[in-house]
Amino acid sequence: MQEALENLDRRALEQQMPQWRAENKQMLENLERTLELLKKLRDEEHLQALAQRAAELKSQQDALNREHEQSQSQTGESSRTT
Repeated sequence: MQEALENLDRRALEQQMPQWRAENKQMLENLERTLELLKKLRDEEHLQALAQRAAELKSQQDALNREHEQSQSQTGESSRTT
């Protein structure tokens, strides 16, 4: 009788195997899709950080340009007065 129960369980397991394989395949595909989305998100965040850094550098360069222009105009004014 125990052998019959073991065979019955084995048959039930064997019948479930294709479904489990399909579910595992679907789960793996979902995980791969999630991984690709996370990689894209990381790349976008990296690009945003680079864009922010570029904007900061531009602001610094603009400030330096203004300082340079002011010092040039002051130098020009002082040379005219002497």
